[in-house]
Amino acid sequence: MRLWFARHGEVEAKFVGSFIGRTDVQLSDLGRHQAAALAAYLEEAELDAIISSPRRRALDTAAPLAKAKGMKLDIRSAFAEMDFGAWDGLFWEQIVAKDAVAAEAWKSGFMTTVSHGGESGTVFSERVAAGLDALREEFKWRTVALFAHAGVSRAVLSYTMKRPYTDAFAFGQDYGNISAAGWSEEGFGQIALWNFVPGPRAKKQGD
Repeated sequence: MRLWFARHGEVEAKFVGSFIGRTDVQLSDLGRHQAAALAAYLEEAELDAIISSPRRRALDTAAPLAKAKGMKLDIRSAFAEMDFGAWDGLFWEQIVAKDAVAAEAWKSGFMTTVSHGGESGTVFSERVAAGLDALREEFKWRTVALFAHAGVSRAVLSYTMKRPYTDAFAFGQDYGNISAAGWSEEGFGQIALWNFVPGPRAKKQGD
C-alpha cells in the first residue's frame, strides 16, 4: 500500500501551541490556504480513498481534495489525535499551574502516564498502528491519502520504521505538511517524503 499522510492546516491563533486532542477547533485563514495547497498538490495523484480523522481541523483540511476528486471522506476514529483528557485545550503553562506534580510525571513518562485522564503515548500509538494495519489489509496494492494530526504522522513514522514512538519526536511536523510512505507485500516499509509544505508556511507550528 502507498500512503500520503498530511497534518491539518494551521488552527485559530488562540489555540496554536495548546494541547488540542479531542477538542474541535477551526482552521485559520492560513490553514484554509494550506488545505487548498494540499488539494492542488494531490489533485493529479491516483487515489483509491481519502481517509480523515474525525476532528474538524482534519476534516476541513481534507475537504478541498475530496471536492476536487469527487470522492467521499472515509472518517476513521483510529486516526484522531491523542486524547489529553482534562488537559485538552489547555497550554502547558496552564497545566503546570493546575497540577505541577502530574505535569512533571507526564513530561517524564507520557508513554505510560495517564494521570490527566487521557490516553498514554503507548495506547495512542497502538491505536494508530491498529488503524494502519486495517488500512494495509483493506487497500493492498492501492493508494490512499490520510488527513490527520502531528501525533498521528509521528505514529505512522514510528510504525513504518519499526521504532519506538518517542523516536519520532526528532522529526518536525509543520502545519499543512504532506508526507508519504509505502509497504511491500512482505511488510517492508519506507518513508518516501517527510514534512513537505506545498502551501504557505505558518510562523508557529503549534507542536
